[in-house]
Amino acid sequence: MSRGRPPRELRWLEYAQRLAHRRRNIVASNSRPSVGAALWRKALQGGARALGRATGAIAPGARADLVVLDGGHVDLAGREEDTILDALVFSGNDNLVRDVIVSGKWVVREGRADGEDAIAARYRNALLRLID
Repeated sequence: MSRGRPPRELRWLEYAQRLAHRRRNIVASNSRPSVGAALWRKALQGGARALGRATGAIAPGARADLVVLDGGHVDLAGREEDTILDALVFSGNDNLVRDVIVSGKWVVREGRADGEDAIAARYRNALLRLID
């Protein structure tokens, strides 16, 4: 499973924008001050638009793509609403994702991807063939 890559990429995007514009919180606004939530929502909207998929709501006709965060993780302690997404994006490199559902099917449960052991074995074998 990708160990926290989307949040890390969003964090680096925000850092790069800080440097380019020489100010902080580029994507935040007075009505929506949460930088993490703004980055996450914009990434989801852009990705859905690029893929031509109806996402972003639990509704008939929308894809059942869900990410469940590990509510017991220390980096989420005391967080609620948009501050959860701030923690997801800016808390570091720990993977806060516990479960993932794509098109209504579980692909990650309790931090383990379906078939993760088989995938790791195939990857290991491919690497060994490359270095031989």
